[in-house]
Amino acid sequence: MSELRISGIYDKKCFAWAKSNGFTQFQFSLIPTSLNFVQFYKIQEILGEGASGNFSFLFQNESEGSINYFLQQIAGVLKKEQAQLAFADQKEKSYYNQFSYAFSIEIDNLEGLKKLVDSEFLNEVILPYSSLEFLHGRGEVQDFLKSIFQYKQKHDFSVGIKLPWDFDKISSIFDFYSFDFFQLAINSNVEESYRNFSEFKANRGLKGISFLLKDHL
Repeated sequence: MSELRISGIYDKKCFAWAKSNGFTQFQFSLIPTSLNFVQFYKIQEILGEGASGNFSFLFQNESEGSINYFLQQIAGVLKKEQAQLAFADQKEKSYYNQFSYAFSIEIDNLEGLKKLVDSEFLNEVILPYSSLEFLHGRGEVQDFLKSIFQYKQKHDFSVGIKLPWDFDKISSIFDFYSFDFFQLAINSNVEESYRNFSEFKANRGLKGISFLLKDHL
């Protein structure tokens, strides 16, 4: 069965909500232009002492020096096996490998994946649901997913979908493949206002997501 994950954590309130609802995989955005951007000192404050769970840290077009410095900092907060890098860009394999850390990559095309599949550090592939919807509209989603899962079987990485809170379920995506996880993001769907997390909206959204995915969770 698949698991639900949460991304875009930016304060203690949304982190506490996620933990109380059984989430064990959390992502923080280190992309300065992201609405969910959070600096290291805030991550440290949110996690506190002896944080449990697994955490990924999302970067996009960041310098090697900045990521290495972040990894030095996070080593004082989390065990290495608790941490993973995440990337929302398309670079050469050598760029990702240099950090010697497990990483996930967000992709919407096979060409980007082909360059990375034999990386020893590639741990997860994340597919944006909007891209799958687009391919479905063109009648290409089955061929795309077939190729993804062929790579998965050969190279042993996990595959998940980044879902919006208000998605329309497309049976041809969910009924023929077993995804390892579904990732939700803290955004305006679960906020009262900018970076003002709403437990009420999040609970309502989670209930709807759980119902739509009841056969997969």
